[in-house]
Amino acid sequence: MALRMRASLRQAIDEMIKRYSITYVKSRAVLMLDIVNFSLFTPFEQTSQLNSLSYSLNSAHNKLRQNNIEVSFSRTTTGDGYYVWHQDAGPRGDLELFQFMLLVLADNAIAQRAARSSRSVGQIAPRIRTGFHIGSHFEFYQVEGLNPGMNRFIVGDVTIELARMLESAGTGQVMIGDFQTRVPTSEREGAYLITVDTEHFVDRATRQLQQLEGVKLSGKQVKAMHCFLSGVNGVSGGRSIQRLCITDKHGRSRNAYNLRVNIRTSDNQSPIILGLQGEEAWQHRSRDNATPVPRDNQPMGTGAMDQHSDRKRAPGRAVSGLDK
Repeated sequence: MALRMRASLRQAIDEMIKRYSITYVKSRAVLMLDIVNFSLFTPFEQTSQLNSLSYSLNSAHNKLRQNNIEVSFSRTTTGDGYYVWHQDAGPRGDLELFQFMLLVLADNAIAQRAARSSRSVGQIAPRIRTGFHIGSHFEFYQVEGLNPGMNRFIVGDVTIELARMLESAGTGQVMIGDFQTRVPTSEREGAYLITVDTEHFVDRATRQLQQLEGVKLSGKQVKAMHCFLSGVNGVSGGRSIQRLCITDKHGRSRNAYNLRVNIRTSDNQSPIILGLQGEEAWQHRSRDNATPVPRDNQPMGTGAMDQHSDRKRAPGRAVSGLDK
């Protein structure tokens, strides 16, 4: 006879069984934070940098929680950084991890700025490069003796793609993978899900950044936050998003995008700029591999999106938010 049980009990049993098994996840957002030149630092500096990055993760989690956004994240070390993912492998979890990433990067940027102004000895706040991608992976727990461990580990297509994306990324660069996923049409429970590509995913995530207004970063309240995929200005005055084709040491290629983030605070001082801009973003690779992708900035409908639209955007119009 089938067992009838509460959803919470069923979930608890599932979690217990997972500790003794390998779980395949078809689609989930994963964030990779990679510390630049990690091997060149002393062991003490390496430990301090990993601890600083861990603090930024916990700080971002607390700030989102104060705004009623619960990101139950897991992480595993890459040796010189972290893989980070949302335990909720769903469309809302992917969007929330994107918001989480922005706050982590902002906290790290503020820590670096504070370290430079104080002229502290050693580099405690790490300089990082960041990757965000959505794809498949396996999740498992390692057995410690005869008992299952408590920490989760992931490996699969999404982690491989992230590692390849960041192999030659510049210091401070934020790379977004080329993917298709599903997002809710609104923030309401039970909202319809539509299929979108990377560009429209970033657009959708940007619309929800107003939830982060009022969050305090180093004692300063966020007034506005904007992010966009960088591109180039065309001869006709239009603007196209720049897509980069990355070929790794094995001869395999994948596409990626460069993300820029502008954060304005309530003190009206210079905005916090995250990511690389223009030539900085592409100077680490051959420009011959960068393929411009025109796109439309029209509101999304309720159906699936065609990937990489060939329609021109309005002249001078930013991809999303501030385009500096």
